[in-house]
Amino acid sequence: IKGALVGYVIQDQSIDIIDSDPTTVTLARASTGAISEAGGSEVVTVTLGRVLAAGESVTVPLAASGATAGTHYTLTLRQTTGASLDTTSPYSVQNPAVTLSGAGANSAVLVLTAIDNSDKVERAVSISYGTGARTPSSSGLGGGISTAGGPLVVTIYDDDSAITIAAATAAEGSALEFTVTLPEVAPAGGITVNYGTSDGRGRSADYVYQSAIAGQDYTAAPANALIAIPADSRSGTITVQTTDDSTYETDHYLTVSLAGSDGSWGISSAAGSAVGTITDEADVPVFEFSASTSKVAENAGSAAIKITRTGESVVASTLSYATSAISATADEDYVSQTKGSLSFAPADATRTVMVTITDDVTDETDETFVLDLSAVTHARIGTTARHTVTIQDNDSVPAALTLSASLNEVAEDAGATEVTVTATLDGASVFDTDKTVQVSVGGGTATSTEDYAAVSSFGIKIAAGQASGSGKFTLTPIDDVLDEADSETVQVTGALVGVSVTADEIAITDNDAAPSVITLTVDADTGTDNVQSELAEGGGAKTVEVTATITGSTQFESDRTVILTVSGDTATAIDDYADVAAQSIVIQAGEAAGTTEFEIAPVDDNIDEPTEAISIEGELSGVTVTGTSVDITDNDETPSALTIEVDTDTATDGSQDSVGEDAGTVTVRVKAVLDGASTFAELKNVTVTVGDSSDSATETNDYASVDDFTISIAAGQSSGFADISLKPKNDAVDESDESITIKGVLTGVTVTNDEIIIIDADQPPQVILKLTPSSIDESGNGNVSVVTASLTGGTSSETVKLTVSATAVSPAVEGDYTLSANKVLTIAPETVDSSGLVTIAAVDNQVFAAAKVVTVSAEVSGTSGVANPDSVDLTINEDDAAPAGLTLSVSPSNVGEQDGDSSVTVTAMLDGGITFTEDTTVTVSVGDGSAVSPGDYAPVDDFKIAIPAGQSS
Repeated sequence: IKGALVGYVIQDQSIDIIDSDPTTVTLARASTGAISEAGGSEVVTVTLGRVLAAGESVTVPLAASGATAGTHYTLTLRQTTGASLDTTSPYSVQNPAVTLSGAGANSAVLVLTAIDNSDKVERAVSISYGTGARTPSSSGLGGGISTAGGPLVVTIYDDDSAITIAAATAAEGSALEFTVTLPEVAPAGGITVNYGTSDGRGRSADYVYQSAIAGQDYTAAPANALIAIPADSRSGTITVQTTDDSTYETDHYLTVSLAGSDGSWGISSAAGSAVGTITDEADVPVFEFSASTSKVAENAGSAAIKITRTGESVVASTLSYATSAISATADEDYVSQTKGSLSFAPADATRTVMVTITDDVTDETDETFVLDLSAVTHARIGTTARHTVTIQDNDSVPAALTLSASLNEVAEDAGATEVTVTATLDGASVFDTDKTVQVSVGGGTATSTEDYAAVSSFGIKIAAGQASGSGKFTLTPIDDVLDEADSETVQVTGALVGVSVTADEIAITDNDAAPSVITLTVDADTGTDNVQSELAEGGGAKTVEVTATITGSTQFESDRTVILTVSGDTATAIDDYADVAAQSIVIQAGEAAGTTEFEIAPVDDNIDEPTEAISIEGELSGVTVTGTSVDITDNDETPSALTIEVDTDTATDGSQDSVGEDAGTVTVRVKAVLDGASTFAELKNVTVTVGDSSDSATETNDYASVDDFTISIAAGQSSGFADISLKPKNDAVDESDESITIKGVLTGVTVTNDEIIIIDADQPPQVILKLTPSSIDESGNGNVSVVTASLTGGTSSETVKLTVSATAVSPAVEGDYTLSANKVLTIAPETVDSSGLVTIAAVDNQVFAAAKVVTVSAEVSGTSGVANPDSVDLTINEDDAAPAGLTLSVSPSNVGEQDGDSSVTVTAMLDGGITFTEDTTVTVSVGDGSAVSPGDYAPVDDFKIAIPAGQSS
């Protein structure tokens, strides 16, 4: 980081940017072909992606296989900056390590050289990065390293069993001589080998200009070209003539390939072709400055320095250039360039280097610097390798300057005050030598020793190259008690030979100013001890005292009157307090304060509201008056409850709370009435809902749905109302009167709800009992009568429950029938027919009797207004025929004539098992038969036998 400031030496500083990206390590070889066992070699490179800095190092262990180092090849280090080859433990000749270390280190060049032997074996040397503990590593590189390339293979072809050809190099215009080598000396009669030539060396990465062109850069071999190697010779030479031209082409290549021989040896697969390199150093283009000197104006911005090329080229050339200071100062008079780079494309005949010129403001002599040129690639430097640039100054001699003091003014009572005076050159130019301005303090409307202490003159130095300089003095104003003009001035003047000086001045300001601020304070009730700041809403009128106090230590020199205005702030005149006329306070000359009294009467309302303020403001020309206020404290409780009231008929006196089921749509007024005397200070909205889940009346069944609505209670009002439309449903269901809840909600307030009663318009329905069938016989066999009930004259809104009972009508008895276990019938709301099964069955017997009657009744429960139904009779018919005969039997059936009186039991038995329902008497006569009374037995009177009811004998 460089800085420039005319007249000063600036120390450069630097900031290191620590790279966080890994540095690439690349393992590669120079060519792709094989090398000969007979001393052939190949270049292997280890290259970093950037040049190392001091304190950085990279170690790259290598692993070689496929051949034995020291036996089949050697690997040596060609001298390169910061590179070393380590074969000591843990490394070895077979597996060495390359280390690149220190500033400037970038690559290591290794040479792999084959060692000739007679084993007739072709080998492939594989070189790769070490692994495991021998992995490449780095020290001091912020981002570490990464690897690329490798493994690479260098084939060493055997020269003991096949014909080979070696590479050749020659300058442009000279002959390339390729040596063809046999495995052994040629036999008697010699041997011929076929060969041919081709452009380039077979590398896809080569540029076009690197391929030599047959007929242009060299003479191609004829078709079926042969080389003859005589008997007892082991080698021969193939000569290829190159063509000399004046265009620089750098090294360019051709290839000679062996195609076969008339001997027993074959062509080497690895060394059967060789590359011919045509060098072109004589045609390297020459570069130099077009002129050795030039001039440039200081304000030109930059100097353009032209470089020319001599000689044609198909290759881009690179030059470097650097500036050096002579009388000019680098990075002050021009921007230095220490490592400039310039590239010439093949078509470029000239290029221009631009050096930035610094346009300063210093009046100085002309100054010079030089630009030196050096070759980098594909270039030579001519005789004009240095160019001198003269910078011509464009600045005039400064002719004027201005003095400026650091203070524009100082207070009369400030005491000793340090003042900095700056002398600034007018215009853009500065001096190239130091200059001193003599400064004097005095003059102006202020008087030395009366208004301020005397000040000695002093000098201000303007350094060479600087536009300004400064000096200091102490200004001590004298604090008096005079009410003077607002300010008096002290002049600051200066002198410099040959230069016009503009003076400055400092004002001494008077500190005896008139009062500028008055503060009002208030006592809201002079009739009480201590100062009061508030009035009670119900406290009645109070005498208020307002005081106007001057802020600061000064007073007015004459009486001043402060006009007071009493106006509403959060309180409102008339609504919250009685209106107050304008008032005034007189502050007498020399006094610090004044007072006045007047009356304020709060209005006692019933509105719950926050504490409200009455503003008292003052006005006095040229003075800021800070007002005050009196608070009125509220004496009303916040309403905490309200009651919802309904009136279903506003046309009649009083509030009605019911509506007939058959009334149609009616207008209902719903009121929200605050409980207690207090009201709200702002509008309140009560949200009202018609209907509740607990109501006996249900929405849609008993009345049309009503949307929620709002009742607004205005500020200061105790109630509000809203009218709604209510339409009861006129159904045919007899039901009890039903209620609808009118429910209100207001946050923070307890709401007492009201209700509307819907008066039913329907008469209770009548229950009818029915027996199906109405008569049954006593035979059993599933003969039952089903008891049902139904409503006539409408339905009920409630469940009608009937409990069924049966009563025997004499002579029938309870044993003649049975009532089912279930004795309950149910008629659901708004239906007419019952549900539930109740039956009566006859009890079968063997008694002959007349038909019997059972009376069936039901008792209603669970509803009001529905009466018990009339009872109905069930007839039970006799299914037995009357007894048709009876049989008399005696016991004993015979007596002895000599037995005297004997008791004989006579039994009357009904035939068929059927009995009578009543007692039956049989009159018995004793007589007839073969025995004759009184001859055979004493006469017997008729007698009776009683067969009880239900008995068979």
